[in-house]
This record gives sequence, C-alpha cells and structure tokens, in this order.
Amino acid sequence: MLWLGIRALQPPITDDDTGDEVAAMPEPLGLTNSIATLTRGTSVVWDGSSNAVEIGSTLASRWLHLKSGAVQIEFYSGARVILEGPASLQLLSPREARLEYGKLSARVPEPAHGFKVHTPEGTVTDLGTEFGLNFQKAQPVKLEVFEGKVEMATTPTNQPRVLNAGEGVEVSALQMQPLPAEDREAFLSAQELARRELVELRARYASWRQVGRLVDGDPDVLVHFNFEDEHNLDRTLVNRAANTKAGAGAMIFGCDWGEGRWPGKAALEFNGIDDRVRVQVPGEFDALTYITWVRVDRLPNRWNALALVNTFRAGETHWQIRRDGSLELSVRVEPGKTAWDHLVSTPVITPAYFGKWVQLAAVCDGKSGLMSLYFNGRLVAGRYMSKKTMLTLGTLELGNWTTSAKTPGPDYIIRDFHGRFDDFALLSRPLTPEEIKHQFELGRPRLPVTAVAELKSADSK
Repeated sequence: MLWLGIRALQPPITDDDTGDEVAAMPEPLGLTNSIATLTRGTSVVWDGSSNAVEIGSTLASRWLHLKSGAVQIEFYSGARVILEGPASLQLLSPREARLEYGKLSARVPEPAHGFKVHTPEGTVTDLGTEFGLNFQKAQPVKLEVFEGKVEMATTPTNQPRVLNAGEGVEVSALQMQPLPAEDREAFLSAQELARRELVELRARYASWRQVGRLVDGDPDVLVHFNFEDEHNLDRTLVNRAANTKAGAGAMIFGCDWGEGRWPGKAALEFNGIDDRVRVQVPGEFDALTYITWVRVDRLPNRWNALALVNTFRAGETHWQIRRDGSLELSVRVEPGKTAWDHLVSTPVITPAYFGKWVQLAAVCDGKSGLMSLYFNGRLVAGRYMSKKTMLTLGTLELGNWTTSAKTPGPDYIIRDFHGRFDDFALLSRPLTPEEIKHQFELGRPRLPVTAVAELKSADSK
C-alpha cells in the first residue's frame, strides 16, 4: 500500500531519545573550510554509505570514493573536474587534488591555471585549458591534452615535460612514453553529464507524479497540494485530495512561482512578510499528520511558519521552524488560554541545509497523546501530550500566521516563512515512522544510493 498501511502505535518516546537520531543523520558537508562544490551527478553509487555525498553539497578537504557513475566537482579556484567511477580522488585545496585511481577530465579557465592533480606516477600541472587522466589499478597513468597545454613531472626534482593539445603520454615506473591522444569522447563531457542527469531527474519526477495520484485517493487525505498550479490566473491551489471535507482549493496571497525539486516541477516561493496560502479545513479530528517538501532559504524570525491556525480553541496546532533550525509542534491544551504542549527537536535545519530540499513531517495522535517530528524520513523528536484532546483546524495557513493578538511584539507576531513549498499533504490519521520514511524515499529528488546499487545488481542477473 502507498502509505504502507501500518497503524501500530510506536513505543513511548522521550526528549532524551532524540539525540542519537539527529547525530546519526547524514548532513551536507559544512560551509566552513569548503574548497569545492559537487554540482552534478549521474548513476552515482558511492563506495560505502559513510562516503556518500549529496549532489549540491559543499566539500572540504577529503576523499571521494566513487564506486560507479560520474560526478562533477567545481573547485573554488574555477577548475571543473568530472570524475568517472570506479575512482578515488582526494580534494586537497581549491587548486590541488590527488587521483589514487580512476578517470577524470579537467577544464581549467585562466584564473585557475596552475591547478594540479597528483598521481602515483607524477604530478600534472595545468597551463590551460583541458586535459584527461586515466589511471586504472595495475596500469600505467595515461594523460591526454585536449586544449592548451600541461606539464607532467614524474618527481619533484625532474624537469617536467610540456604537452600541447593533441599530445599524450603513458607514465609507468617514472618513465614517459608518447601516447596518441584518443578521441575526446572517451571522457565524459560536461554536456553529456548534464544530459544524463536531466534524464534521471525527469524519470524521478514522472514516478513521483504517479505516486501523487494514488495519494489523492486515500480517504484520510484532507489536503494535498502538489504546487503544479503556476498557470492558474486566479491565484489558487487545487486541493488534489479526492475524498475530503476540506476546501476544494486554497488562495495564494503574495508568493512567486519558482522551480521545485526537479527540472520542470513548480514550487511556491515565500519571500514577503505577507506571503501565505490559506485553505479551509473544518471539523475536529482524532489525529493529524502534516508532511511536506520545503526549501528553507533563511530563518530570520524567532518562529518561522510552516502550517498554523489561530482558533483559540483546544486542539489548535502550530507547526513551525525556530530560528536555530529546530522543529516545533505545539498543541493548545485549554481554549483561550496560554496552556500549550510543545514538542521541539534539536536544531536540524542548519545553514548547511539552506537552499536544499528537505522533507518535514509532524504527527499528533489525539487518542494516544503522542506527538512526533520528522526530518528527511527520520524521527527527530517525540513526547506525549499532557492532556489528550481532539484536534481542530479551521482556517489553515501555510508559510505565515494571522493573529488577533493585541500586545505581543514582533518576535511573537512576525513568523513569515522564507523559502519554497514543493509538496504538502495533511491527513486525518497518524502516519507511522515507516510510512513517513517510505514517502521520503519516494519523493526525494534523486534515487537513493542503495536503490541504485540494487537496480544495477538486479539488471546484471
């Protein structure tokens, strides 16, 4: 079944249980001491999950062990390297790398001239503009110059050999032999890498759209926005849920249209202080599950709205991101009072995640009293409410909050979200951790590394 059909209640969770979950979560490599960015990839399978790097991540000095596929690395010097697996490459600095084995091509514009690639047989120094290296285990190093010229030095003290466009050498045991330059097509070009990546992303997008149509038929889905309404001139979003008492559509206030998780997929961008989406969801519910894909660009406010209502009734819910990147789910315990149950995760949306697509989910089970928060398919916080209650909605707002509060200051009132929504669903039942993880795997922009490996293994049988 699409949502896996699992209803079993999970064991009690305490705030103390969330630390290991967050610590174990893969995070984009940090912004500090970065020397390059992983900008593209196709059919990527890393050698071991601990070496996995998401496309779009910034890279500090480190090893990249690529089992198969190809990636593009843009060094901050301006040099662009395409690495084809199997390969092992060490990033040393913005102007230097070490190829342990594998195949790479490098395009080095004038500001990056002097870019070096070390190999077990010597060092290649670019003098401009493009070259290729192929070093397979137990084989000689093969160097070919496509444009401009490079130097090849077998030792730091030996006079380097200068090679011009169309020339190549084979290096073994510190000896160089002339090698006719092969066809440039023997190395993957940036254009071909981009084409293959686009084909993969479009296939993932088509698969997600099929899944979305099945989600819409779930009787527990109250609201589903896929944000593919950018051509609606009346500034509305269609509620795709087929069996719902919620409104058939939602109004867009402010907001702009931008690109979503995949090329050609739309998303709704929130930038202004009044930007929001408003939908009517009347009734009371035993449980609610919020699940969405968002791109957070910044967190300027004390609270940054995801989905909020303001009814002053017991069971009112607020789902937000705090300024420090922690997620918060709050449920009003008593009508018209300041008594709330708050569930707060540790900070998970760190600056390294700004500008990246992430899945967020919040679950509140009014019957059991269990509240849970999820980030990229992983449980990051959970606790029981102090008082079980029916949950109420009414006017639900995405990305903002309308309040009738008279006296609180701007830290309390201003909660506008800054980023993009790509997909949003609201259900009247609690999704389990397995179901949320399943939805993450179905909706993530790229096929998981393990899934790629499994598909390749199946194809070889």
